[in-house]
Amino acid sequence: MSWFKGDQKDIHKIIENKQLIQVSDTNALGEIVNQVIQDNPKVVEEYRSGKVQVIGFLIGQCMKASKGTGNPKVFKVLLSQKLK
Repeated sequence: MSWFKGDQKDIHKIIENKQLIQVSDTNALGEIVNQVIQDNPKVVEEYRSGKVQVIGFLIGQCMKASKGTGNPKVFKVLLSQKLK
């Protein structure tokens, strides 16, 4: 990781270039949540029938869809709200 070894670039540019920014925008993440819910009807049904631990799988699918940039805490809140 050369950017730790004296690279003089602005830290914000490094974060942007390495795609290290975590997205917490509920509108953007909400679209991902909607798609994950639509793509996983069986898991959604399991959640709604009381198997709440499957939310971890859905959060994982959201993280995968966001290429790891989405805030998992926001995903959990959005999923919980939409799956009531």
